[in-house]
Amino acid sequence: MEDITLFENTGIERKQYDKVLSRLPEYHRGSVIIGNSTSQSSYSLQSMQMISDSPFSRLKQCLAQIDKRYQALRESHFKIEKMKLEIEDLKEKSDKYSRLEVDEKIVLIEEIQKKMAQSFRRMGMFQDMYDAIMKNNNIYLQKLQLFNKINFLH
Repeated sequence: MEDITLFENTGIERKQYDKVLSRLPEYHRGSVIIGNSTSQSSYSLQSMQMISDSPFSRLKQCLAQIDKRYQALRESHFKIEKMKLEIEDLKEKSDKYSRLEVDEKIVLIEEIQKKMAQSFRRMGMFQDMYDAIMKNNNIYLQKLQLFNKINFLH
């Protein structure tokens, strides 16, 4: 999660963008500490309301959701960049089909950017939830490390 300059074209306000990006390294550290057990995939199938009351379970779910959205944003970024290159190549051609392809790719890029903005906002929402869980339960990264070690032993 180090290369976070990829998402500047998400269409959200700069203040919100900066807030989400400034907190990404913290969640990356948290996900490393908590780990990626097989239960993570089962958590993604459940809504936040269905998860047990354990704060660590809710933290893990938040981290999984943040990572899921981060990965989707990264994929979308590169998809857009490839489409831009394809557009450049197609613009050199003068046939009707190529012009239609250019128009289609431009529309697709706009749609992808709208979805990226939604995903970015949701990532911010899960970051807020993560922060609230940490604060309301007096959880610090040291406790997460201990929790991870205990779960590893069982």
